[in-house]
Amino acid sequence: MKRFHPVISVHHLRSSPFASVTQSSEETPDAFGLTFSADIIKVNRQLIFTLREWVSSYTVTLLIQNVQRDTLRDTILRTCLQTRPINSPPAVVRTDSASGFKAHTSDKLLRHYNISIEIGSCKNPSSNHVVEKAVQDVEEEILKMDSAEGQVSSASLVIATNRLNARIRSCGLSPRKILYHRNQFTSECISFEDMDLIKLQHHKRLSSSEHCRAPNRSRRDCVDLRVGNIVYLHGDFTKIRSRERYLVSAIQDVWASVRKFAGSQLRAGTHKVCQEQCYKVPSQDDQKLGVTRDHSGGMMKTMIQSCPLPLVA
Repeated sequence: MKRFHPVISVHHLRSSPFASVTQSSEETPDAFGLTFSADIIKVNRQLIFTLREWVSSYTVTLLIQNVQRDTLRDTILRTCLQTRPINSPPAVVRTDSASGFKAHTSDKLLRHYNISIEIGSCKNPSSNHVVEKAVQDVEEEILKMDSAEGQVSSASLVIATNRLNARIRSCGLSPRKILYHRNQFTSECISFEDMDLIKLQHHKRLSSSEHCRAPNRSRRDCVDLRVGNIVYLHGDFTKIRSRERYLVSAIQDVWASVRKFAGSQLRAGTHKVCQEQCYKVPSQDDQKLGVTRDHSGGMMKTMIQSCPLPLVA
């Protein structure tokens, strides 16, 4: 008796050709101190919490001992309240999908001080681009200090952050000038409108997105997705890992909500991705995977059945 494996689909191993991707930009904040981005830098076995305000690019850093829930909550409060009053309008702090940040999405103490946590999409590499730039700037300032011990002290971190906030940005002002409305050399008052600065920054982001559209590249064909389709994501493929399978659970305009398969199980977490990023699995692959759908009662159930291997004498 010999057992052979059937021919399986290799769509999850195929390389996607380069294509022009739709670029977008975040909505402009209504005022200063309403939108922040946060992340943790791991360098020389140290943890540096980094927080940056969107309008002024004012950066606050702090050394922390661990990434436990209480430590992160206290650190978020200490850094946010340095740049905004307690009774100011609600502020949003965008973070990555780390478990330490996810635990604070409904934290009562943060909500008491009008602070909420927004988790960026793990399928969008640019979902937290503001703090990624802040991390690069902080690491660059730390390298300039040329610490002989390797690790950064609290005083050295304060000096590096102070120098970072004194940099002149593309708008002609430093983050410190934007925050305090004062000349950082003479302490004289500087008069300018925050809304004019916000509109200028948004215009530059739109111009940058237009420049990065890659007009010489062709666009991917539009995919007719429906709830219940199994799809791959173009950006999931790497040299050491094949694409994962996802189930389309909802569709809204150009966005699709997908849920990831882990073997024969369907994970509870939902990812919001653009439909251009999806690659629909052909129907013949659905048959080989043994996918059955039940739409009775308005509910959709999907079950992956293992395909029996034929026996050959």
